[in-house]
Amino acid sequence: MNTIRVALAASVALGVSTPVFAQSAGCSTINGFRSSLVQVRVFEELVDGRFRAGEEITLTARSVVSSEPVGTPVWAFADLALAFDFGDGAFSPTYSSSNTPIRETIIVPTGGISGLALTEFGPWFTDLNGVVISCGIPILPIGAVVSSLAGIGVIHQNQSLRVALDHNLLGRLQGGERPEAAVTRSSAFVSTQGMSDQPMDGNAWLSLNSRAYFDGYEGHATDFSAGMDWLLSESSIVGVVIGAGLTDLEDATVSEAKSSSLLIGAYGAYGLASGVLVDGYLAYSVVDYDVGDADFDTNRTLAGLSVNGNVSVSSGVLQPRVRLSGSWEDFPTDVVGLTGGASQQYRASIGARHDWNSTLAGTGLKPWASLDFEYGYQEDTDGLTDDFFAPRLGIGLNGTVGLGVLTASIDVGRTTSDVYDAGLALSYEFKL
Repeated sequence: MNTIRVALAASVALGVSTPVFAQSAGCSTINGFRSSLVQVRVFEELVDGRFRAGEEITLTARSVVSSEPVGTPVWAFADLALAFDFGDGAFSPTYSSSNTPIRETIIVPTGGISGLALTEFGPWFTDLNGVVISCGIPILPIGAVVSSLAGIGVIHQNQSLRVALDHNLLGRLQGGERPEAAVTRSSAFVSTQGMSDQPMDGNAWLSLNSRAYFDGYEGHATDFSAGMDWLLSESSIVGVVIGAGLTDLEDATVSEAKSSSLLIGAYGAYGLASGVLVDGYLAYSVVDYDVGDADFDTNRTLAGLSVNGNVSVSSGVLQPRVRLSGSWEDFPTDVVGLTGGASQQYRASIGARHDWNSTLAGTGLKPWASLDFEYGYQEDTDGLTDDFFAPRLGIGLNGTVGLGVLTASIDVGRTTSDVYDAGLALSYEFKL
């Protein structure tokens, strides 16, 4: 029996906290603001629109005059949503009225603001003359951009290898009865293992995985991999893998941040009599970075280990699993603005998937659900660390529909400490 698999998928990543890419609506609106006179009477609204934390606002004025200078007149920037009375909602230092030119720059605080206003701290009738306001995202050192780019690239590279091996090995050593891995990213997979009803000693496969980023990050990551493996026995496999990848991001400070990679590695798997499948991979990758005016290469090592169980319970099949991955990357010491040395990244997860025996009423589809708890850790070349602990939830359906097997899944979890992601995957396996 010949098998043809068609896979369609979509995935998104949602950025939160302090994104380094994309300008907020409020910042975009106020940028380029000009007025010959801004009068502050208790407070004065400048723009009603949200600003992100970390955005930089600069106000210049020819002079600031208070027509009722009792005491020491001062004013400040304020969150519009909180500006009701004198000084309410102020989030900047206070500034004195002056008949001389001024230039004041502030950074939007953690949590952002709902809108921008100016407030005075007393009935001083503050007037700002010849006002110009700009707003943008501070230019990040190249090291910060490279750290974000490397972090996204290596996470996706490890995820892509894991998805490809899950597609291939679970079918090769567990009879091919289960369609696909429970929690997957945007992917497409083709293998020769479906070309015969009999077990095949040799097998070749192709895998393509892609993920789009927006809001906190603008761009995408795509990884292609191809592999060939051989059955050493009914319970063991060894194989080789090659791959190529591209991560392409845009931000408001660097016209384009891009990396491309080439990868070669080896993998293996062993199925225990108890229904436990152990597999792992070790890979070496050369990565080319193109960030602003800098163009340089790095060497990256990746490793992963997975243990998957298969336990029959009264309601169906429970598949506990543990997954570990790590990467180490060496950066050059001769790039201006970048600290040379080694960065490292680790991820560990433990969880399980449950497939129910019963089908949904009126269909041939069986539901399943999965829950994994993930820990991620990253350290860049400056010694700065970032980590998180978060759950990942997956739900889906699989079963016979028409001439083949339909699989649908959605998963929600965290990519880094400040980026959440959600993925949708659909695949249909025609059996001819």
